[in-house]
This record gives sequence, C-alpha cells and structure tokens, in this order.
Amino acid sequence: MKKLVIFGINSEAKELRHFAESDGYDVVAYTLDRQFITESEFNGRPLIAYEDLDSQYKKDEIGILIMIGYSNMNDNRKQIFERCQKDGWMLPSFVHSSVLNLSKSMGMGNIIFPSVELGQDTVLGDGNLINRHAIISHDASIGDFNYIAGSNHLCGFARIGNHNFLGTNSTIIDNCEIGNYNLLSAGVCLNVKLTDNQLVTSPALRVQTLRARVMNSLLLHLMKKS
Repeated sequence: MKKLVIFGINSEAKELRHFAESDGYDVVAYTLDRQFITESEFNGRPLIAYEDLDSQYKKDEIGILIMIGYSNMNDNRKQIFERCQKDGWMLPSFVHSSVLNLSKSMGMGNIIFPSVELGQDTVLGDGNLINRHAIISHDASIGDFNYIAGSNHLCGFARIGNHNFLGTNSTIIDNCEIGNYNLLSAGVCLNVKLTDNQLVTSPALRVQTLRARVMNSLLLHLMKKS
C-alpha cells in the first residue's frame, strides 16, 4: 500500500507529504471534514471532503495518515482515528526510513518523523506523533495518542501513558512514569512520577532590559572571569 491521504492541512501536514514522498509513497490528496473546507486544493494536492473520500478511492488501496496536531490534548486526533477506523479505512503507521527502529511492537496510526531513535524493545501504542531527533531509549513504552515534540529523550524503561504532550527538548529519566493528559513544557527534565492532568514547567528565565553601557560592562566583567 503506497498511496496515502493526509487528514489535516497544517504545516506539519506539508512536511509529512515531503517525508512520505521521499520514501516512495504517493500522497494523492489531503482531506478534512466538509464544514472546514474553503479551498479545492492544499500544498499542490486535491483537498477532498472526508465525506466524499470513499467515492473517489478504494478503502483497500488507500492509507490515511492523521496529522491534525495536538488539539484538546490529542483527543481530536483520537476521535478522527476512531471514525476512520469505524468507516473501514486503513490507518498505517508511517516510520521514516531514517528512523533507527528497534521497537518490539507498534500499533496503528503512528507518525514517526526523520532521525528518531526507537531503542531496543520499545513499545508504542496507537496514534502517537514523534517529531524529529527524539530518542526513545531501550525498553521504554508509550501508550496512545501522545505528541512528543522534537529532541525529546525518554530514557530506559520510561513509561508514558495516553494523551500527553511533551515539549521540545524534554528529558524523562530512567524508570520514570507518566500517566495520562499531562503537559510538559519545553526543556523539562522530569525525575518524578506524574499521575494524570498535571502541568510541568521548567524554571522561568529572568529577562532584563539594560542600557548598552551596562551591558558592555557586564560583558567585560564576564570576559575577565573566563
């Protein structure tokens, strides 16, 4: 099955078409629910109402990749996934050819962008999106419908539940466990267990506005100490 339809028309959907086609897939169209369509094409491909897909393509010849981001903590993506599944569409996982994939098992509808590492015996459920340069270390497990931003690192035996958002450059240390519907901001290093519906932010940066003379004095002082 080499023909794909992408559900969604955001910037990541554009990227996904590029990565899929560079791996030999044929992205034949984009799709959305009819109520959200205002144009006839997107990114050089037809934009077809989801309600009309089955009149244009055979369900055993087309796979749908769902790329609508992380709205409502990935609940929207799950709802679309379940509707497509109920309607009989194939929901393959897309794993870019550059991915180091030593995973033990992987469910349906995952999207793994370039340069990701899936370590030995990692386990993934359904509908996860893992962005570029993320590292999922050995024996880590990821549930369903999580969004893992770029350059994340899940260390060995880390366990992630469902519907979590992990911001850019987060680190989850060995054996750490995260429940469901948690939000980690960019740059977090997590070394505690999270249950459900928790927010974790990194320490706020202190930002000051200084006159050029003061800035230069500080710079000279730091240079003398270095």
